[in-house]
Amino acid sequence: LTILAEWDTEALSIQTGWMAIAQIPLIIALAGKNNFISLLTGLSYEKLNFLHRAAGRVCLLCSWLHVVGYLFLLGGVSLGMTSILALSLMYIVSMRWVRRRIYEFFLVAHICFAALFLAGVIMHWSAVDIWIYPGIALWAADRLLRIARLFLPTLSLFSASTPLASTGTITLLTPSTIKLTLPTRTTWKAGQHFYVLLPTLSRLPWETHPFTAAGIPGDGEVSFVIRVRDGMTGRMKAAVKEGNTGSVQGRVEGPYGGSGCLRGVDGVVIFAGGSGISFAVAHLLQIAADAKAGKTACRHANVIWMVKSKRELA
Repeated sequence: LTILAEWDTEALSIQTGWMAIAQIPLIIALAGKNNFISLLTGLSYEKLNFLHRAAGRVCLLCSWLHVVGYLFLLGGVSLGMTSILALSLMYIVSMRWVRRRIYEFFLVAHICFAALFLAGVIMHWSAVDIWIYPGIALWAADRLLRIARLFLPTLSLFSASTPLASTGTITLLTPSTIKLTLPTRTTWKAGQHFYVLLPTLSRLPWETHPFTAAGIPGDGEVSFVIRVRDGMTGRMKAAVKEGNTGSVQGRVEGPYGGSGCLRGVDGVVIFAGGSGISFAVAHLLQIAADAKAGKTACRHANVIWMVKSKRELA
C-alpha cells in the first residue's frame, strides 16, 4: 500500500506538471492583441481574455500540485521553485485591485515575471521546450504585428524620414477629464478602441494605453475622452499649457475590438458612465451618418449618461 500510495502521488505530480505546461501556448496566444484564435473565431482579443485568465489559473493550480507532490509527499526539492514563485507573483500583480491602482507597475511586473517563469521552466526540465518555444514564437509574432500596426499606416512609401510620432493636442475639458486628439490614416468603426503611444510622456518606450475612440473616421484624426488618474493620464493633464490646451507627440495602434451593428434596429438606448461617453458619442455619430446616407432603420436614439458632477456636462 505504501508503494502504491507513493506511485499514485508521483503519477499525480507528473500529470499535473504536464497539465500546467500544456496551458502555456494557450495563455500566451490569448494574451496577444493579434492572435490566431481571434482570427479563427472572429472574436476580438478582449472578449477572449477570460480564457486567458482561466488558463493562467489552471496553470498556477497544477503547478502548485506538482510542486507539493515532489516537495512534501516525495521528499524531493524541486528545481522549478523559481518558476512557481514567479507565476504566483504574476498572479498577485494581475489582480484587479493592483491593475486599477498601479497599472504601469502591473504592466512591467507582468512581463518580467512571465519571462522569469518561462526561463525557470526551461531550466527545470528541458523536455518541455516543445511547449515553451511555440508560446514564445506566438508572443514574438504578436509584438511584430503590433509594431507594424503602429507605424505602417502612417509611412509614406516606407520612407525612413517618417517621424516616430505625430503631433496631437490635449484639451482639458474638466479638472478630471481631458480630450486627446491624434492624426491617423487608419479607419475604424464606432465602439472600437486604440492603444496610444506617447513617447514624450511614457516612462517606457513600449508603453501604450487603451482608449475608446470618441467618434468615427473623418478629417484624418481620432479623438479620445479620458478620465485623469495617476500615471500616464496624470502626466497628460500636466502637459496642458495655457488656454487649457497643449501639444503632444504620439501614435495610435489599432483599431481593436468589435463593433455592434445598429443599422437593423428601430431605436437605440445607450447607457454610459463618465468617460464611457466616448462609446456613446461614437455610436450616435455613426447612427447620424448612416441615417444621412440612408443606410439604417434606426429612427430613435437615447443616451443615459451618469456623471459625478454637472461640470462633466460642459
